[in-house]
Amino acid sequence: MPLRNSVTSLFWPCFMLALLAAAASSGGCRSSSSLLGTWQSEKNQDFQLTLEFKPDNKAILTISEPGKKSEPPTDGVYAVDGNTVTVNAGFLPLVLTRNGNNLIGALMGIPLKMTKK
Repeated sequence: MPLRNSVTSLFWPCFMLALLAAAASSGGCRSSSSLLGTWQSEKNQDFQLTLEFKPDNKAILTISEPGKKSEPPTDGVYAVDGNTVTVNAGFLPLVLTRNGNNLIGALMGIPLKMTKK
């Protein structure tokens, strides 16, 4: 009987520590499910970027240039590491950082600020 009480008395503190560790490791970093949906960059004189994040880390990238026909969408993949989102869709990786409700980065040296639509 004393062994059972010892095991039980150790179980709850260990269980709570495991829960706290799991919460701490994901705290501050939203899951990739918060990315799901369509994000658009602010319009500038050069282009507008649209990214659609889908389940299973799939992404669709579309680039629109003013006065020109939109390029066909490009299929790609994305990965989330903390607040960093890396998109691979047909060219060099696009690295974005989550900043509140925005994704911030640059494409070919041009600053991007994307918001969810």
